Amino acid sequence: MYYIEEKTAGLQIRLARVILDCDFYTQSSTMVSDLKWMSFTERVIHMKTIKMLKTIRGDALEYLWSSFTFA
Repeated sequence: MYYIEEKTAGLQIRLARVILDCDFYTQSSTMVSDLKWMSFTERVIHMKTIKMLKTIRGDALEYLWSSFTFA
């Protein structure tokens, strides 16, 4: 997982440089905050939260909600 996260973060930084037309020495945190992008880790947590909410509400696929016992 760490390898995928590292590759995705590198791609995100390169895309931010192209979009903002920044030089190589601009800090990546500044570029990402200017674009109001989530980091890869934040995005993973966000998507897991959405999936869990859909499971609780019953909107998820059966294989997700069938393993839970709701009380």
